[in-house]
Amino acid sequence: QTPHRSAIHAALREAGIHTGLHYPVPIHLQPCYADLGGQPGDFPHAEAAAKTCISLPIYPELPEEAPAKVAEVIRHTLRMS
Repeated sequence: QTPHRSAIHAALREAGIHTGLHYPVPIHLQPCYADLGGQPGDFPHAEAAAKTCISLPIYPELPEEAPAKVAEVIRHTLRMS
């Protein structure tokens, strides 16, 4: 989680590193669940997570040097923020 998610996401994308923004809209605010009556503020932790979570690359075939590159891009981006 980071309050700088947009900047980090953009910097990693520019560096050719794929990230994911899973559940950018909390489930209770998704249109398909509108009939359940969820409103902004009902689940503040879920709403905060939806704005700050970013999924970094992690999988068995990830090249050995990739985590260092991801960290380098993130450090650089945070220094610039």
